[in-house]
Amino acid sequence: MRIGVALCIVLASCWIVASFSRVMYGASRFHVFLRFGGLEFYTHGWTKPSGLKVDTKYHGIWTHWPSYKQNSGYTTIPFWMLFLPVLLVTIWLWRTSRVRPGTCWACGYDLTGNESGVCPECGTAALPSER
Repeated sequence: MRIGVALCIVLASCWIVASFSRVMYGASRFHVFLRFGGLEFYTHGWTKPSGLKVDTKYHGIWTHWPSYKQNSGYTTIPFWMLFLPVLLVTIWLWRTSRVRPGTCWACGYDLTGNESGVCPECGTAALPSER
């Protein structure tokens, strides 16, 4: 769950950066762009390495659907398409992994009336707040 939350924060941050600026990194055969609210790759032919460049200009938070142009090696992936599945899976994991009060945190066995502090089902010691 924590990894999902961290990944959501990173993706949302990249999405915002890509909406308000243009970050480019160019190597000899592979170029990466953060712009127009998405992640873009260019992998066609040999070009002069350009290194890292940053421009500030508002491009918009929503981009079109993903695209791929075979003859130019140009691929676009909108950040919302990366962010939305990660967010939904994180929410689902967060809601389904909650431990109900009065149950074992390891196996979910009901510990009502248990005074030993050990789960009779799996042998896990109860948390101090559950005793």
